[in-house]
Amino acid sequence: MFRFGAINLFVSADRIRTHIQTKRIYQLLYNIHKENIIMSIRVLMIRRAAKVSRGMDVAILPQLSEMLTELRAMAYYQPGYISGETLRNVDDPNEYLVISTWKSLDAWQRWFANEKRAELEGKVDALLGSPTVYKVFSYD
Repeated sequence: MFRFGAINLFVSADRIRTHIQTKRIYQLLYNIHKENIIMSIRVLMIRRAAKVSRGMDVAILPQLSEMLTELRAMAYYQPGYISGETLRNVDDPNEYLVISTWKSLDAWQRWFANEKRAELEGKVDALLGSPTVYKVFSYD
């Protein structure tokens, strides 16, 4: 029994010990999660197609989708790759944003230097008629 002011608590020492251990485990998991977030980076890749007519849009989209899917599949097997997503601008359907998350800047730089990636990226840029813009962000 533990006494806190006028309140008597009937709690076993084992239960208190379990609570403290659980709290320590949660703190440890939080610290690991926080460390992974702080060390990871996000790369924003902005791809813009030259102004295209409706007919050209129909011709370009399937090719672009196939190439972006291939790039994502290649990235998936790279050490340090965490996740990626591709978004299309609602106000400007000629603009695409790819958000890629990597465990470290070094992991991203190794992927960016990959010859197969660069070759496929060149095809994407040629198809769209403009170069991809890269912006790398980290957590502070």
